[in-house]
Amino acid sequence: MLHGVTASDSAAAVRSRYSRWWGDLHRFASIASEKFRYAVREPGKSRALVGSVERKADNLTLAVKRLPNRWIKTGHGEFAKSSPQSSEKPWVDIGMLRYLNALGFPHVCDLMGIFRDDDFTYVATPLATEGDLFHWVEHASCPPGKERESIIRPMMVQVFSAVKELHEIGIAHRDISLENILLTRRPDGGPQIKVIDFGMATLSQRCSAEVRGKQAYQAPEMHTDIEYDAFLADIFAAGVVLYAMALSDYPWTCTRAGSCSMFDFIHSWGFPEFIKNRKCRAASKTYIVQVLSPSLCELVEGLLELHPEERFCLGESCFDVQGPNGRWSAWDMAWMKRANSRETCALW
Repeated sequence: MLHGVTASDSAAAVRSRYSRWWGDLHRFASIASEKFRYAVREPGKSRALVGSVERKADNLTLAVKRLPNRWIKTGHGEFAKSSPQSSEKPWVDIGMLRYLNALGFPHVCDLMGIFRDDDFTYVATPLATEGDLFHWVEHASCPPGKERESIIRPMMVQVFSAVKELHEIGIAHRDISLENILLTRRPDGGPQIKVIDFGMATLSQRCSAEVRGKQAYQAPEMHTDIEYDAFLADIFAAGVVLYAMALSDYPWTCTRAGSCSMFDFIHSWGFPEFIKNRKCRAASKTYIVQVLSPSLCELVEGLLELHPEERFCLGESCFDVQGPNGRWSAWDMAWMKRANSRETCALW
C-alpha cells in the first residue's frame, strides 16, 4: 500500500493544487494560440485527445491530453458521482502520476502541469521522442529472430522492472499494453521506458467483478466470478507485450473462452503446440517455434500461463520464489539472464 495514501487522496491533492492555478488556467487558450503550436494526433480512449505543444521560446515539446470538462468534472468525487460505472478514472490517473513523481519513480512521465479553460482540462507531460511501443512494433524493420530479441531485451527488462516496482509500492496498473508504454531516448542513445495511463489502476491486489484493460491483454481469470490477483493480471499483460514485441502480432484477440479460436486452442492444447502450428505474421511461411529462441518461448509461456496459480511472477516480495513450492520468477529465466550492458540498445 502507499503508506496510507489512496488514489482518491492523491486525486484530491491534485485538484487542490490545480485550483490554486486558476488565474493561469483561463489564459491557456490564448497562450496556446500565441506561443504554442498545438496538434491533435489521434483520439484516445474515453473522451480524451492526445496532442503536442511546442514552446517556441526554447522548442520544448510537451504531450498534452485534452479532456472535456463535461466528462472529467472538477475532481474525483464529482467524476465518481457522474460516471460511477466508468472503468477509467482520469483523476486517479493524475493522482497516481503525481504520487509516483513525488517518489521519484523513474518509469513514469513528469507531470508538467494541469490547465483548464471553459471547455477542456489539459494534462501536460514531456513528449516521448519515439512514441509508444505500438508505434515501435508497427515500424520495426528487424524481423522476428535472434537479432530482434537482442534489440527488445533491454526494453523488456525496463518494462518488467517498472511493473515489478509498481507492485512493490502497492499499485496494480491493470491496463498494461503496447499503447501505454512510451519510448524515448536517453542521453546515451539507449531506450528509456515510461508507463502511462493509470486510469484503471488500483491499490487493491485482490479484485473481483472488474474486467480491466484491452481485450487481448486481459488475464483470463478476469472473466470469471472468482477473485483475481491484480498483480498477476498485470504480469499476464506484460507477457502479451513481450509476445507482440518479439513477433509483431498478438497471440489472440480476446481471452474470454469461446470468443477467439487462437485462445481456445491454447486453452485446449497448450502454448507449445500453439507455436508449432501458428505461422508468423511477419514471415507467413515460417512457424513461430522456428523463429523464437527456446529460452524466449519458455519465458512467454510462463508469463502467459492461463492458470494464475502457475504463472510466473516478476520477483515481487509478495510472492514466494524461494520455497520448494515457490512461484517461478521471470528474472530467473535464461532469456532474461542474457541481458547485459553489451547488448545493443538500438531502437530500430
